[in-house]
Amino acid sequence: MQRAYVMRARAVSAEATRQRILDAAVAAVWNRRLTEVRLEDIAACAEVTVQTVLRVFGTRARLIDAAWEVTGARIRQQREAARPGDIPGTVRALYDHYEEMGDFVIRNLAEEDDLRDAKAWLAHGRKAHRRSMQRQFAPCLEGRD
Repeated sequence: MQRAYVMRARAVSAEATRQRILDAAVAAVWNRRLTEVRLEDIAACAEVTVQTVLRVFGTRARLIDAAWEVTGARIRQQREAARPGDIPGTVRALYDHYEEMGDFVIRNLAEEDDLRDAKAWLAHGRKAHRRSMQRQFAPCLEGRD
């Protein structure tokens, strides 16, 4: 009886490689200006080749977009750690968020006018910040103009 070949191990390995690349890209985006984020550095950190990075993500722009998505989710989680209406908790969460991410935010704001991708992500971040603050403070503002 012939056994069907299952590519489970290969799929698990491919996903692990993808995650290592993404983790390396998130770290690079987190710690450097976008203009300083190089595929060579990400590949070395993920212990793969640049060709592997490109095979998995297609382009540098797609990889950076994926890294921004992960970072955005992290930001939302931090900002919305307190329940809506909990003003002291919301202020504490914002303080902790900016304590951890202040350098990241300032570094990216500095590049906003120079990089199209940074401009788009920062605009997205501003909208997300407003939505988050509306969520957090809405219970306190009900019935007010």
